[in-house]
Order: sequence, then C-alpha cells, then structure tokens
Amino acid sequence: MSLRKYITYSTVGCAFSGALAWHWSVDIRAFYFVVLLNLFLFALAGTLRLSLRVTLVCGYLVCSGALGMWQGTDTLPNFLKQFIGISIIAFYYYNFSRQPDATVERIFGIYARIAYWVSALGLLIVVGQLGFLHHFERLRSILSEPADFSRIVLPAFYFYADRWLSKRLNGREALVLLTGLVLSVSSLGYIGLLLAFYLLATRFRYYTVVAPAVLLLLALATYMISPEIRMRVDDTSRATAEASLEGANLSTYALISNVFITREVFLEHPVFGNGLGSHGLSHARYLASLNGVEQFISSMYGDLNADDAASLFLRVLSEMGLVGIGFVLIFLVSCYVRDGGQGTQYSNALLLYMVQKLLRGGHYFSPEMYLFVFLYVMNHIEARQAVALWKPVSVSAPAVLSGSLES
Repeated sequence: MSLRKYITYSTVGCAFSGALAWHWSVDIRAFYFVVLLNLFLFALAGTLRLSLRVTLVCGYLVCSGALGMWQGTDTLPNFLKQFIGISIIAFYYYNFSRQPDATVERIFGIYARIAYWVSALGLLIVVGQLGFLHHFERLRSILSEPADFSRIVLPAFYFYADRWLSKRLNGREALVLLTGLVLSVSSLGYIGLLLAFYLLATRFRYYTVVAPAVLLLLALATYMISPEIRMRVDDTSRATAEASLEGANLSTYALISNVFITREVFLEHPVFGNGLGSHGLSHARYLASLNGVEQFISSMYGDLNADDAASLFLRVLSEMGLVGIGFVLIFLVSCYVRDGGQGTQYSNALLLYMVQKLLRGGHYFSPEMYLFVFLYVMNHIEARQAVALWKPVSVSAPAVLSGSLES
C-alpha cells in the first residue's frame, strides 16, 4: 500500500473509530494517534501548509476563550483542552484535503463503502443475538452507541439511495444501510431518515404536496409501533412542558437538562456566550437549580453530557452565543452546492449529518465530524471550480481577426 493510499484510508476509516476511546482526566481516542502520525508523515514529505481560513477560525476561538475568562465564566485549562484539539485536527484535515487525489467523489466513495460494510456487520451481529442469545439489542455495529451509528452512516444511505433512484445502481447497499438504520431504533436516526426521505422525494413531481403527508404518517406509525421511541417522545414533551426532569429517562435528561442550562447561559450572555470550553462549568453552576434533577444526582448520572451539552447546537450557543451559531449557519448555507447535480446530492448527504450533529452530539472531537466538514467545503470548492472551467469567455471580433492575421 502506498503512503498516499494509507493516509486516505486511515483518515476515512477513523470516522468509524469512535468506540476506540479511553477516559482518564481527558478522553484519549485512537483517532488522535492517527492524526498525529499522519501529520508527522506530511511533515517528512514537506507538504504541510497553513490555511488562512483555519487560522482565522482559530483566532476567533482564542477571542471566545479570552472573553469567557475576562467574564469569569471560563478557565484557561478548559479553554486550552478544546482549543489545542480543534486546532491540531483542523490543521490536519486541511492538509489531508490538499492531497492531489483528494476529491469528493473518491473520498466520499471510500467512506460510503466502509459504511456499507459496517452496517452489514451490524446486521450479522443482530442475527447472531437473535439466533444464539434470543434477544434483540439496538444495532450499533462497531460504533459506541446506536445514535452514533445512525449519525455516521446516514449520509452513505442517502448517497446510495439517490444513485438507485437516478441510475438504478447500489440498491443492495441502500437496502442494507436502511435496514441497519431502522434496527438502530434511534430517535435521532429516525429524524434523519425522515429528512433523507424528504430530500430524496424532491426528485419527483408533486413532492411538496405528497412527501410531507407521507412522512407525517411514517412518523406517527413509528411513534405507535416503537415503545422506545414513544417513551423518549413522551418524556421529552412532558419535561419541556412541565419544566421538570422528574421521572425522565436518561436520554431525555441528558438533552433537556442541557436545554435548561443553555437557556440560563443565554439569558446571561446571549451574544458571545461563556467562552470556548465553558459548558461544563455552566452545567455545574446551574444544575442544582433545575426541577427534578435530584434522582439523577443521587444515582451518579447528574453529570451526564455535562461537558458537551448533548447537542452541538446547545454547546455552541452556550459557549459562543448567537455569534457562534450565526457563523455555523452562514457556513452551512454559503457552502451548500445548488447546481442540481451530483454536487447538490453530496451537499444533501453531508447536511443530513450536520443536522443530526447539531441536534445530538456536542463533542468537538468526534472522529467523523472533521471529515464531513472538510468534504462539505471541498464539494463547494469543486463546484465553483467547475463553474469557472465551463464559464464562456467572450472575445471581441477585432481581437479574433487580429489573432488570425498574425498567425
């Protein structure tokens, strides 16, 4: 295997390595060692480069942390843990995206194929559980939990489903991934699937009328059929309406407690938030004031998702305020490809991940996040380059005649 191929496959494969993590004073992930090793290889090859845009993002993060420390809502150790990790990983993925053969088609294709095999392995595990252990566990394959599985493989499902609808290709891959997503019994995954079905339906006439009605029926059927989904929906609705977490399940507690805490932070510092890395401090500050948290604190679950807010949207709003959320939304809108072709389909597939990540999953160092973010940017750049390449060049008649005479 060539060095270039190793770097590509090791980087893409890291998207599925979330379960390979160890927790001491900080989380140590296998993904980190791959990033550091590959950065060393880039340095040996003399291809490391700095990016102005990545540097500007890092500069904004420094300002966020400095403001939080000035306000007394952030600390230097909390800021540095996040800043150093984000900077190094973003620097690596920028250099990875600069490789000569690093095209969206190639990298996304490798990712989608791995996602297919990960899902197929998950189905085999479920069959083994039913056949030998006579019980069903929600499908997560080699990932740490079903929500991670659904979030990571959903773009691959959309990609293959779109290819089947448009070219009648990759139907088997789409079916395997769809079955895996259904068997994950993840409320997050089901929300993502409904959005994926809606985007796929845009290929058909009258989709704006028919698709919402069909998706509503699917959502209602899922609620009625699945006890786990029904429990989560009911608990979340009740906790939100009553502003109390009493009797909630752990998943609902993790999300809604952070909703309430983020609300308190937002009321205090709405524009810039409390600073990068500050949400754990905010959680400790406000948790005891929430209704119905006593049972979770006494059972040692009080700090569940305390540092990452259980949602990237909540964490960014808590730590960087409306300015941070504004930058995220501007990025998603400005880099979305609207050519109506394959570029749009890549954007749609990656956007499905972004939406799920914003809803659930506030960790800044998720192995797959940077891969998908840089693919989203690369897709935007490739689309702009394609437009520039095919843009007609107007040449005046005298210049043409002059050129022909001189030749």
